Amino acid sequence: MKGKSALFILALATVITITACHKDESLNEPISYRYFPMAVGDSLIYDVSLFDKDLNTYDSTYQLLERVESIFSDNQGRPTFRLERYTRKTATDPWIIYKVWTANLLTTSAEKKEDNITYVKLVFPVKLNEQWNGNAKNFMADEFDDYKIISIDEPYSSANLNFDSSLTVRQVDYDYGFEKRSHYEKYAAGVGMVYKDVYDSLQGSPGGRIFHYTESLISHNKK
Repeated sequence: MKGKSALFILALATVITITACHKDESLNEPISYRYFPMAVGDSLIYDVSLFDKDLNTYDSTYQLLERVESIFSDNQGRPTFRLERYTRKTATDPWIIYKVWTANLLTTSAEKKEDNITYVKLVFPVKLNEQWNGNAKNFMADEFDDYKIISIDEPYSSANLNFDSSLTVRQVDYDYGFEKRSHYEKYAAGVGMVYKDVYDSLQGSPGGRIFHYTESLISHNKK
């Protein structure tokens, strides 16, 4: 037990060092944690749009808050970020806790567990046209494996926010006529994910299902 505790403390110290220093990293820093910075107390607020049409149609807009609440040791002994996610219908409504996700910032990748499904969001060092299997650690490993950085170090603007440097990850993009999927995420240096777009059209389903979900960052507390 003492050995495991020592390893966790060492790993935790490494994570704290990474998250404390990410804001000062240069554009040429080889690992580029700056696109996936994470520290306890971080918060990101998004405008969300959800359209889901099948036998019935569901169309909704709301706001989402993701807050890094704490760090704990997972079942592999790794320092793990606890992400609390809250929703509200409008900016005047109170936040209501919605889900709890987790994330791991590793030396070679950034992982996020969403609804008990682990995704490899980024691999380090980040570079243009880098490809990897973002689903390598979940049940879709053999289906959608073409994550790719399709742009990097480009300016990006959204709502009242302007970012000097962003990268875009194409997670999946294909069109088979009866089935279309287009999933993208955009990350800004020093902030993290600033935009997410998930579009699925499954015409083989009973109602010809269409699902479209977006998250657009509107505010954050990162310096």
